[in-house]
Amino acid sequence: MTANSVGVLHSRAHVQERTRPPTLGGYIPALDGLRGIGMLLVMYYHCALFSPVGNIETQFKTLLQLAIHSMDVFFVLSGFLITGILLDSKGKSHFLRNFYARRTLRIFPLYYAFLAIGVVVAPWIITSGDGPGYVLYASNVMMVLKGLRPEFLAVTWSLAVEEQFYLVAAVTVRFLSRKRLLAVCAFAIVGALLVRVAMWLAGFTMIQIFIFTPCRVDMLAWGAGLAIYMRSSNYRPLETYKAALVTFFPTAAVFVILYIFWFRMNPESPAWFTAGYTLVGAICAQTVVLALHSPTFSRILSWRPLLFFGKYSYGIYLIHIPVRDLLLRVFFNNGRVEGWFSFPMERYLVFYALETLAVIPPALISWHLFEKQFLKLKSFFPSGSDIGVAKRMVAP
Repeated sequence: MTANSVGVLHSRAHVQERTRPPTLGGYIPALDGLRGIGMLLVMYYHCALFSPVGNIETQFKTLLQLAIHSMDVFFVLSGFLITGILLDSKGKSHFLRNFYARRTLRIFPLYYAFLAIGVVVAPWIITSGDGPGYVLYASNVMMVLKGLRPEFLAVTWSLAVEEQFYLVAAVTVRFLSRKRLLAVCAFAIVGALLVRVAMWLAGFTMIQIFIFTPCRVDMLAWGAGLAIYMRSSNYRPLETYKAALVTFFPTAAVFVILYIFWFRMNPESPAWFTAGYTLVGAICAQTVVLALHSPTFSRILSWRPLLFFGKYSYGIYLIHIPVRDLLLRVFFNNGRVEGWFSFPMERYLVFYALETLAVIPPALISWHLFEKQFLKLKSFFPSGSDIGVAKRMVAP
C-alpha cells in the first residue's frame, strides 16, 4: 500500500470519527444549545408587541413570525429524546411505572405551581369551567374550542401536547417492534398533514390547527423516527451526516423561497399551515442531525449562554410572558413608547435585552429551590435516561 493510499484511508477514518455523534448514553450539549435557541426565539416572538414604525421594523416583525416554529424544534427534540429513553429502557423491570414517574417529577411540580399562581391571578378560571382542561393537560383541546385565554396560561398548550405524547409513546414503544414504530412515525407524519387539511376545510383557524395535538404529532414523529434509526443496524454516522448536510441547504432554500414569494410571509396562508408545516418538520429533523454529527455546529450550539437557556428553558418558558407584561407595565408604558426611541429597532433591542435578563433570576430560583429538589427523587425510578440519550429535561 502506498503512502498516498495510507494517507487517504487515514483522512477518511479521521472524517468519520469527527462526524460520529456523541455516545447515545451520554449528555449531548448541542441539543441543550439548540433548545436554548428555540427558547430565545419563542420569547422574542412573544415580545414583538410594538406597532412597527418604518420599513425596517415592519420587515423584522414580519420575518419574526417564523420564530413561532421554534416550538417545532422543541417537539422534534422531545420526540427524539423521549423515544430514545424509552427504547433504552425497554425490557427493564417497571418500564412504564418508572418512565411515567420520572416524567411526573420533571413536569408536574412546576406546572401545577404555576397553575396555582394562575388561579390566584385569574380566579375566573375555576368558575368558567376551564380548570379541568388545565389540570388534566388538555388545555390545547380546550383552547381549540374556547380560544387562548388567559394569555399567560396559553403557553400550556405545548405542555399538553407533550404530556399527551408521553402517554401514548410509552405504551407504543412497549408493545411494538422498532420496524413497526418506524411505520407508525411515517403514518403520523402523513396523517398529521391530512388532519390539518381536513380541519382547514372544516373552517378551523391557523391557531386552532397549530395547537391541536393530531395536527402537531408529525413533529414528534420526525424526532422519534430519528431516535429509532440511530439505534438500528442501518445507522451510519458519516452517511447520515453527509445526507443531512447535502439536503439541509436546498430544503432551507425551498422553505425561504416558498415563505417569501409564494406565501408572501403570511403564516396564516392555508398552504403554509398545512403542507408548509411538513416542510418545517423536515428542516427541524435535519437540524437535529447536524447538531449531533457536525463538530462545527456542535461547538456553536455548545456556547455557554445557549446551554444556560437550554437548561433552564422549562422555567423560562412558563414565566416569560408574565415577566414580559411586568416589564411593559413598569418600564414601557404598556407598549406606548413611540416617541421614546429615535432609531429603527431600538425599542425592540432594548426590550429584548431587558426581557432576556429579567427571566434569569426567577428561572434560577425555580430550578435550584424547587425543580431540582423533585428531580432528586428520580433515583428511585431508574430508566433508560440513566444510560440513555439525555439526562436533562425535555423541552416545553
